[in-house]
Amino acid sequence: MAKILVIEDHGSLGSLYPRVLGSIGHDVIVAPTGLAAIAASETQNPDMVILDIMLLEMKATEVVDQLTSLG
Repeated sequence: MAKILVIEDHGSLGSLYPRVLGSIGHDVIVAPTGLAAIAASETQNPDMVILDIMLLEMKATEVVDQLTSLG
């Protein structure tokens, strides 16, 4: 199955994704901030990203720009 990076700063939603997606066989990495997501993406090489568009410390568009520049 897929390795999915979830960028979610709301605790209860962040814990929901691994339970639901993990139950159907996906490997889920949760990053609570944009910076944590960028670091996780560099080491984990996810197949897919689910991004909260209303992050507190970084605009979602900035996160997308950083992730796409990684390759």
